[in-house]
Amino acid sequence: MIRLCSFLVLFNFIFSKAIFALEDSVSVQPKFKTTFTYFLEKKFLTINHQLLNLDTSTVGIDRVVSVLDLHYNYLGTASSASHRQIFESSNSPFTKTVNSSYDLELFSSENIASYRINKRFTELKYHSSAFKEQAISIFHSQNIIKNWNAAFLFDRLGVKDFMNYSDTYRSRFIMQTSYNSPGKRYYLFSHIFWNRIKNDVNGGLASDSLFDNTVVSNLGIKGLAYNITGAQEHRRKRTAYLSQYYNLFPGSMDSTGNGNSFNFFLHHRICYERNSFVYTDEKPDSLYYTNFYYGDKTLDSLGSDDLSNRFEIILNNDRTGSLAENRNWYAGIFSDLIQTKYSQRLDSSWKNLALGFRGGIEPGIILPGICTDGLYLVDGIDKENYLLNLKVTSANYSFGVFDISLHTSQTSPDLIFRTYDSNNFIWTNDFSLLKTTSGKLLYSLAKYKLELSAEHMQVENYTYLDDQAFPDQFTDKMTVDKIQLKKNFQLGKWHIDNNLVYQHTNHEEVLPLPDFVTDQSFYLEDNYFRSALHLALGVSGNYNSSYYAPAFMPSNGMFYLQTEKKTGGYFRFDFFVNAKIKTAKIFLKMENILDGTFSNSYYLTPHYPMPGRVLRFGILWRFFDQ
Repeated sequence: MIRLCSFLVLFNFIFSKAIFALEDSVSVQPKFKTTFTYFLEKKFLTINHQLLNLDTSTVGIDRVVSVLDLHYNYLGTASSASHRQIFESSNSPFTKTVNSSYDLELFSSENIASYRINKRFTELKYHSSAFKEQAISIFHSQNIIKNWNAAFLFDRLGVKDFMNYSDTYRSRFIMQTSYNSPGKRYYLFSHIFWNRIKNDVNGGLASDSLFDNTVVSNLGIKGLAYNITGAQEHRRKRTAYLSQYYNLFPGSMDSTGNGNSFNFFLHHRICYERNSFVYTDEKPDSLYYTNFYYGDKTLDSLGSDDLSNRFEIILNNDRTGSLAENRNWYAGIFSDLIQTKYSQRLDSSWKNLALGFRGGIEPGIILPGICTDGLYLVDGIDKENYLLNLKVTSANYSFGVFDISLHTSQTSPDLIFRTYDSNNFIWTNDFSLLKTTSGKLLYSLAKYKLELSAEHMQVENYTYLDDQAFPDQFTDKMTVDKIQLKKNFQLGKWHIDNNLVYQHTNHEEVLPLPDFVTDQSFYLEDNYFRSALHLALGVSGNYNSSYYAPAFMPSNGMFYLQTEKKTGGYFRFDFFVNAKIKTAKIFLKMENILDGTFSNSYYLTPHYPMPGRVLRFGILWRFFDQ
């Protein structure tokens, strides 16, 4: 009752403030148009650099659980450990020190946007559902001076009382700034952020028979018996980042868009990142773990500190006309120096020195465009690792656009596969380097909202955890073939959105994958009450074919092979109503509305029940300072 009253008070406060803001917006005509755009620094100075606009659509605002929307297996609660259903190869040539099970929920520097606005902007998000799941997000951005923007983002999510001993909490905070001098000679991008996830891990059901053979309600799931009663995983990631560009020869253009646009940039980037993973078990269950090397109670931790410096020279031009020979292009060479300190039971440190390049030219009227980048490690623990990417894009023909992408790399297995020293597992392995090659053909036709791609991947020395949760390496060549089709249909106010993925591996015994992964949406979208209300309502579906999905090992937070239980093969349908009134968006969603109709229950990760019907409510409210 206290939680409900607190929410109503908060909602009433936000609602009243928003109403006044909307009244002011109507009664007072703005002196100039609001502009709010953003871009990613990794696209800066490339031919793909473009300013993106805020998404004003109502479609998709109900998709607030990223693990489901992006097709990951997880442990039943949002922000818990997760594992991809759709295979993607790892492309980093640098040794990774911490497992990847929480990467989906963590901020990354390369995905942090920079903003270009002319007014203060605030965005509030909130959603709530069963199991005391609540999430709140507060974002604010404003210009300090005309060319200097600052922003911050805070979000927190908590899930309680689904399964016993399975609560999850996620907190994230970002402070960021970007600046460019009036003459576009100097650019700065900087941010700091904190990520923290606490995941109570219960080891899954002690016995699956009751959940498999009867209809168990959401309340009943909490009453089932679980393997572990007092274990937690803590994942933290903290980053401080500064990137600066200085243009020695800034170009100029006249009023017609022609002129000298050649630019010569010096770029320096420094980034400090601290990662840690901690596993605690205050109430050990000797039936779940075979070994206890350091005592009955467990406190395992590993962490790394990385300091990286990049020095780069970049040449580029801006569009100087409509002629094909005046296509935009860029080219750069750089060096990366990364110093790492790693700690587990024993401390160690190493360095890596890499040289690399990147460049590209945009497609012309007839001629194709090309983008390429490469990296080679000349010294350090990952010496002789490399990666090379090449992408060729056709001109924008009336019948569509073709992309051909090629990739080859040599990378090191994650450090956790090579050495690990904990209370329940200890190993040391001398694994070979992973070699990956892939080719992808993509066809898109924006006019008809069509995208079709085919990809072939080959991996040599694939590394994984076997059915005993110990590392192993598959020394033969393994292939994965993937076909993806995206096609959206529209007939008047009615929409059908489709995304279908087919994938196949020639060695399912080491890399099990669902053959089909798909999601569809069927909905009505229209304006009502003289366009004061924009509404989208319909159903969405989510499915992956059954397969031997990897099981989860709490002790190290990793997923491992199992052949005892197939998961998936379950059609999940959701009913949603999404509405937009001026700058406010609201959604109401009933998830898994056909629970118990086709089968009693379902899993994504073996032994971790997924919930039945769940009612979810959310709001997104944007405030513009006129």
